[in-house]
Amino acid sequence: MYKLTKSHEVTPNSNLFSILDRNATLTENALNQNASNLNDHKNAKKAHTSEQISHHSGLTVSQEIETGKARFRNLVLNADGTNIKEVVDARVDTDAVVHPTLKDRLDYEDNQVKKDLQSRSLNVLNYLIPGEADASLYIQRALDDAYDLGGAQVYVPAISTPYVLKKTLLIKSNTRLTLNSNVVFDRQHADDFIVNFEKEKGNPRLTKYNGYSNIVIEGGTWRSNGDVFKSGQAILIAHAKNIVIRDLTVYDVCGGHAVEFNGIDTGLIDNVKAFGFDGAEYRGAFQIDLDKTGNPPTLGSYGSFDGTPCKNITVQKCEVGPSSKMASWGRAVESHSSFIGVSHENIRILNNKIRGTINAAIRAYAWNNVYIAGNEITNCGSGIIVNPPLVGKPEDTVTVDGTQTNASQEQSNVIIENNTIDRLTLSDDLLGGIAVWGQGRGGTILNVVVSKNTIKNTPSNANAIYVKEAKFVKVDANQIEGSGHNGISLATAKYTTITRNQLTDIAVTGIYVGASGASSDTLQIVGNTVTGAGGHGIHLADSTKRSQVHDNTIANVGLAELDRYNGLYVTNASKNVTLRNNNIYATEKRLIAGVFVTVTNSDIVISGAYVPNPEFYYREPVVNQTV
Repeated sequence: MYKLTKSHEVTPNSNLFSILDRNATLTENALNQNASNLNDHKNAKKAHTSEQISHHSGLTVSQEIETGKARFRNLVLNADGTNIKEVVDARVDTDAVVHPTLKDRLDYEDNQVKKDLQSRSLNVLNYLIPGEADASLYIQRALDDAYDLGGAQVYVPAISTPYVLKKTLLIKSNTRLTLNSNVVFDRQHADDFIVNFEKEKGNPRLTKYNGYSNIVIEGGTWRSNGDVFKSGQAILIAHAKNIVIRDLTVYDVCGGHAVEFNGIDTGLIDNVKAFGFDGAEYRGAFQIDLDKTGNPPTLGSYGSFDGTPCKNITVQKCEVGPSSKMASWGRAVESHSSFIGVSHENIRILNNKIRGTINAAIRAYAWNNVYIAGNEITNCGSGIIVNPPLVGKPEDTVTVDGTQTNASQEQSNVIIENNTIDRLTLSDDLLGGIAVWGQGRGGTILNVVVSKNTIKNTPSNANAIYVKEAKFVKVDANQIEGSGHNGISLATAKYTTITRNQLTDIAVTGIYVGASGASSDTLQIVGNTVTGAGGHGIHLADSTKRSQVHDNTIANVGLAELDRYNGLYVTNASKNVTLRNNNIYATEKRLIAGVFVTVTNSDIVISGAYVPNPEFYYREPVVNQTV
């Protein structure tokens, strides 16, 4: 029989225990061979009678049929006729052993499959020593046996009480830990629930992707009891390949994470619920991290600090929120450590439901090739933030060898689409709903799409969409309602398009373009609708250059104060800008002008502006002081 070795690797998209499927397939093939032989004989019986009589030198049809039936009985039931090739072939098993009959072969292989299934699906209760109260002891024995077998499923059946765990579990390669959906794991100690590495300094498995790999952890309820045991993670997997965590619920973690992937190549967190957390607001339920020293080090004192990043990670269909004992998490999915020269790659955050996080719901920190889509974010501090390493965080601006760069680095290829963000709570910065927040000193974010998101009800001083220090950005077809500051705000953005967005009930300015150390350049603001804003409809400021503002519709803006705002406003040394075919509507006298260009600008071209009802403006419908 095929034997799974400890070095055998299987990707998480395949079954870690496909060997069992293979055995079943071998038996099925044998049965199919049997059926094929039977059909051959049936077809022989259907041959023309004249041909049968002629071929067998005078045997009657009845005699010929009986001869065929005897041959088939011989094939299946006894060992006679061993010189017939079809008989010999059918009796040979996959190990080249010749059995007396085909039936013997099929019975043998059926028993082998049953034995293999029994040996590779290990029930933890079979490892229980009578009177043993600490379930971690006999569960660990089953996990160790699975590894010694070269890979197996460890099954935890439902019992009438929770499994009390007083020690951290260690899971090794080629192991699938499956909890019945009614199982409760009850952590009664102050360390991690389960890890994939021995906690010893200098562990060679805690380098690169050398750790125990090809692991599935699934099912059950995991009660961390962080209100009593005020430290420890739930599930921590480091320096490994092909990891799946799915279909389980984690309650009440204090200080750590529900699931941490630290230096993982190919990992999936699927349908995991994380409810209840107490700790720092930068801690996430699902942490995508790298092995780094710090305060504290990401893997404690056991890490190699080699900066191995995560790549090919998916977090999907998960839920994050409060429990009956504790509030929600600091963040839901995030990173908060980095090295210059290292990035997490190919990260997908899909279709998650996130409620009540203190800080951002999702923070993509030093991630490249990112897809964030279909998430529902409600009552969180802020929504989705994309950052390169922060220049104001010196511990993140060093290289792996410890060289301080005092700089950031480029991050690229980010798609944020079809997310719903509602009722945010943080009002002490401008980040709000979605923030593509690059940094100076090399920290530009490149190639970004923010599309078809719905963002509602950001608090005061929080933008719905914020883009800073970014190039090649597309902000398209978003629905924005009830922003507590600007609807869309750009600072030092270049080669950016803002198109087809619908903005309603904006506290300050619908679309604002400013600067943060350098001007915004080469923008296209086309086909947007701003309906209801306290300030300007669209405001270009601070040396906006080489840009077009075309075919936008602005209605009922300047609601916060009379004779202060404009429908479309261009200020502060902007140049080479065209304002074409914009429509500005007012229903009462509030605005200074429909379109207002101040004298500090140059090379501003206005054409096709439609600004009816001149009596509703304190100056003129269109004012261009550069002419």
